[in-house]
Amino acid sequence: MHGKDQNAAAVDAYQIEVETAALLRAAEDLLSLSRSLKEAWLFGRLRDMTGDDRLLPAVERDAVAVGAMVQRLLRWEEREKL
Repeated sequence: MHGKDQNAAAVDAYQIEVETAALLRAAEDLLSLSRSLKEAWLFGRLRDMTGDDRLLPAVERDAVAVGAMVQRLLRWEEREKL
C-alpha cells in the first residue's frame, strides 16, 4: 500500500508540473500578444485595421507622449545606476 501512495504522489507531482508548464506557455503567449498589440498601436498599424483616419492626430499625439515617457524613464534608470 505504501508503494501505491508514492506512485499516486509521483503522478500528482507530474500532473502539477505539466499544468504549470501549460500555464507558463499561456502567459508567455498573452505577453507576446500584448507586446504585438502595443507595437501595432505605437507604430500606427492599428489605424490600418480600423480604417478610420480621423483618429490619426490623437494617436500620433498619444504615441509622442508615450515615447517621451519612455525616454524620461530611461534617463531616470541611467541616473539610478550611477
